[in-house]
Amino acid sequence: EQNSHTNVLKIQNQWRKILRLSKIESLKSEINILSQDHEREIDRKDAIIQILERDLDEADEQHSFSLKSHFEGMNELIDQHDNRMFLLERDFREQLRESEQQYKMEKDTLHDRYVKDEK
Repeated sequence: EQNSHTNVLKIQNQWRKILRLSKIESLKSEINILSQDHEREIDRKDAIIQILERDLDEADEQHSFSLKSHFEGMNELIDQHDNRMFLLERDFREQLRESEQQYKMEKDTLHDRYVKDEK
């Protein structure tokens, strides 16, 4: 009976060894599959990062272009405003000169009348 018990223990040890080897191979296979999945996931995420980086570069270019266009438009509006102000100031000065001349003429006329009436 003791031999029987010893044989059962030997068989159990052998069986455990076989199961361990089987489990090791199964785990190695699973690790290999997970590693491949991980590499595919990394490649996919790298591709997404590259796409996003390209999109960001395009957005940066569009922003720069829009900013440049905005500044050009603003400069054009400023130039138009400056020209308009120049013309308005010129017209104002001319009207002022004409008004001063009219005032002087009226003043001289009134003065002449006064002097004439005094005599």
